[in-house]
Amino acid sequence: MVSINFGAKKKTLCGLWLFAVVQLAIAPPLAAQLMQKDQGDPRYVVREYFQQALPLRWWASDPIRDPWGWSIDLHIPVGWRGNPASQAMAQCPPPESDVWLVIESLSIRPIWKDVAWASYQCLKR
Repeated sequence: MVSINFGAKKKTLCGLWLFAVVQLAIAPPLAAQLMQKDQGDPRYVVREYFQQALPLRWWASDPIRDPWGWSIDLHIPVGWRGNPASQAMAQCPPPESDVWLVIESLSIRPIWKDVAWASYQCLKR
């Protein structure tokens, strides 16, 4: 190991520089820190759940706060066959989902062939 004797100011600057390099090496990347899940934001948690849970070509609107809790519109592709009301029931988050950590109820209104069907109320169990 080589020891170099710098002036007092240079030692301080080198120490700060070395500290910064070590911190950057062990800290997670800034992009990963910014994209961490925010468990306190209901809109984010509900949006993320439906982006991961819905079948291909299905999509859900952004969650909206209403007097009874939260609600979304579930858009079902035109070529799909079945009962939209039963599909709304089937899309309720399971009891162990992160959704129930931030909200108490979620209303899902299926929209199929540009027609809104009766909404279904999912409740925290």
